[in-house]
Amino acid sequence: EIFNGQYKMSSFSSIVQPWDEFVPKCWKDGTNFDREVLEKVFPGRMGDVGVKERSALWRALDNNGNKQVSLAEYDEFFKQRTGIYERKHGFKLENGKSRIYLYARPCLMRAFALANGIAPNDDDEYISRAEFRCLMVATQCALIIYRIFDIADSSNDRRVSRKEWHQQLDLINSELAHFGSNIKVSDSDFDQIDSDGGGMILLDEAVHFFLKALTNDPNLLRENEQEEEHQPPFSAPS
Repeated sequence: EIFNGQYKMSSFSSIVQPWDEFVPKCWKDGTNFDREVLEKVFPGRMGDVGVKERSALWRALDNNGNKQVSLAEYDEFFKQRTGIYERKHGFKLENGKSRIYLYARPCLMRAFALANGIAPNDDDEYISRAEFRCLMVATQCALIIYRIFDIADSSNDRRVSRKEWHQQLDLINSELAHFGSNIKVSDSDFDQIDSDGGGMILLDEAVHFFLKALTNDPNLLRENEQEEEHQPPFSAPS
């Protein structure tokens, strides 16, 4: 079941220890992300219900009324919204920050980059109201991809080596199958994902590759392709 804001999104299993340490149970369905929780907190559905939920969120997010949202404002929105949800379920924040924020913050700028620039004639440095639904879908996808990346990154150095990729293939494919994705990765995909040729899979590269496995939203996929085309090639240090 591919997720595009109106279809279901399957959950995935808990393997890597940092997930167990940092992500509270309120985000999980058993040992997995609860897909309904992600949609509730970051509503991406099309239709009247989704529009109503996002309208209230947008008013709170665009509190200065300038009809655009910066990366810093989105980052603060994510921190506060997830903090409210965690406090509601009895979890103590760490210096005012939710645990999922501390765990998954590296993926937030990737979600923001995917959504901004989708609407024509809008400033690529900001999210407009027309792009807000895509930002919510991108947030859900980015969180999931970060989880998959975390599974592959067994050394926890924010990079995935060829050896790690090979060792974690079964787990990665298991997670993709949970999403209902028909994509199954293999050893040979490493070089395709490592688009800069640096010998390591980075989070940006993982987002570009796995997004198509998680959404069929044409706007996000088109923006993803355009951003991937502008990725600079890897230059080995001299």
